[in-house]
This record gives sequence, C-alpha cells and structure tokens, in this order.
Amino acid sequence: MKLNQAKVAKFLNLADNEQQITSMVKSRIWKLLFFIHPIRILLLLSTLALIPIIIKTVLVFIETKDIKFMISILILSLLSFIILIFSYLYESYITKRTMIVLTDKRVVGSLNPTLFTKDKVDFMINKIESIIEDETIAGNIFNYCHVRICTAGSSKTMKVVDKKTASAFKNEFYDLTK
Repeated sequence: MKLNQAKVAKFLNLADNEQQITSMVKSRIWKLLFFIHPIRILLLLSTLALIPIIIKTVLVFIETKDIKFMISILILSLLSFIILIFSYLYESYITKRTMIVLTDKRVVGSLNPTLFTKDKVDFMINKIESIIEDETIAGNIFNYCHVRICTAGSSKTMKVVDKKTASAFKNEFYDLTK
C-alpha cells in the first residue's frame, strides 16, 4: 500500500530534513477473509442466518397479519447488520492510522491497537537492536506477520503486516544501518 509522503510527514510530525525511505502499514482485515476476528465471523454468520428467518417471518405475516412479531425480527436483523457495518468501519479507521515509517535518521510511527488508544513509535536508528518478524499459523496461511522493533529498553509490535512489506522494511533498515 503506497502512502502519500506529504500526508504521512504531517501526520507523524517528521522534520523537514528527514528523508522517508520506506513505510509499513497494517494490512486490511477483510483481505484476510475474517480469519483474525472470530467476533466478526459470528456477526457475519448471525446476519446471514437471519435471512431465512426474515423470509419465514414475512410469510407468517402474510398469513396472520401479526405486525408485532415481524417488526421485532426486522429490528433484530437490522441491528445485526448495523453492528457488522460498524465493525468494518472501525477496522478501516484503525488500519488507516497505523503505520511505521523508516527515515534516514529514525523509525517513527503510530500504532493504534484500539479506537481510543495510540502508541507513538520513535526510535533513533542507532538505538534499534533488531527487527523481528513473528509468524503464526494463520499468518503463514494468509501471508502476514507481526513485526517487532526491539531496542535495549523496549519493543513495539505492529500487528497484521503483509510479509512482503515487512521483509522490504526490514531489508531497507539493515541496508541503511550498514
């Protein structure tokens, strides 16, 4: 995913004399076929399961004209659909604001694990000891990993990054530090 360098520089407050080398962003969850979030799978299945119930409710309404039962089922299905849509919007918002940028002087970024929290990453290049790609079984199947940047005092992890992007970021970092 290509980022607009001017917007990234403004969002991360990069200095004018810093040159952006490469960046890494969180992969979009819907690319991963819902595998990451079991709650989203449950919401999708419950929304899909309501379709035959809605059809049966409409057929019962046609026969009995009982509007109360029909309204309750329709409200339930609408709420399930709205929650599913909001979960996609939430994931899109978090993904859009989760990035790490490698400049010629430091690694800087913004990690947003939730809607209301934000972790700033700001490591000088000479202080970084290693960049580790953590892979899981699901990551191997869907081609993603978690990237951990380690210093002597701390480490920060960026979750759900495309393996190709993570490798390119890591290679650029090690090329820069040689």
